[in-house]
Amino acid sequence: VYMDEVSGVWMRVRPENRAWLERLGKACPSEPFPVVGQTPVERYNFLANAGQLYQALGRDDDAFHAYAEAEKLFAEDAHLRLSIAQLWRRHARLDEARAEYRRSLAQRETAQAWHSLGLLESGQGRHEEAAGAFARAAERAVLPHESYRLLGESYLALKEPEKALAAFEKARATSRYREHSAGLGAEFLAAVEQGRRRAQQMLRR
Repeated sequence: VYMDEVSGVWMRVRPENRAWLERLGKACPSEPFPVVGQTPVERYNFLANAGQLYQALGRDDDAFHAYAEAEKLFAEDAHLRLSIAQLWRRHARLDEARAEYRRSLAQRETAQAWHSLGLLESGQGRHEEAAGAFARAAERAVLPHESYRLLGESYLALKEPEKALAAFEKARATSRYREHSAGLGAEFLAAVEQGRRRAQQMLRR
């Protein structure tokens, strides 16, 4: 029922919403938004935001174009570099993605960029690089539990069970899934426990 370069509002197609949909419903725009903004900063923000929306909608060609135009105005934005990296990764262009993650981190280190780089490295079997990235992500994250869990998995792949156990303990200790909310994180807690058991078995060998 509404969309601009920053956000969209959707309503479910249900009988109780019919009157609203008949009055406000509109097709998702198929063409890119016309670029607006009187200053380079305004145009840059417009293009960067539009790229994010196109990316979320799966309109990757439009996203690439928006990011390329934004880059002409200001290339040294860590968040823009991260967005481009995520897009390259979705297209399995992993060398390009890695380079963009590194460029983003060179401009500003964030938990999201380190964690995403760790996922890329882990997926390619580069476990030492992945461990380093997950460790840095965990140091910077507000909720570091998943980065610690994946750090534990990386240490297991590197045959370092003691480090893996320490990482899994940190994953459990920093988890938000406790007491009444433990059921919401059943999958996460099970994965941590499975990792701990594998580390313990490795130590006993």
